[in-house]
Amino acid sequence: MFNLKQISTFLLGAAAGYGLFKYNSMSDEEKQKLKEDLKAKAEKIKEEAENMFNDVLKKKGSNDGTQPNV
Repeated sequence: MFNLKQISTFLLGAAAGYGLFKYNSMSDEEKQKLKEDLKAKAEKIKEEAENMFNDVLKKKGSNDGTQPNV
């Protein structure tokens, strides 16, 4: 019988294969738009993570009486 790890690996591979198939069937304009959208989303996530990290440093600095190096 199959265990959970084998089933998960199969499903992940199937999803990756389908994604590759969809990407290869896109026009060049659609591929460019997808790249731009992914780049914008990644930049947004990066900014949110930096802000969250800076907030944590500020909070930590205010709790222990030292100034954070931001």
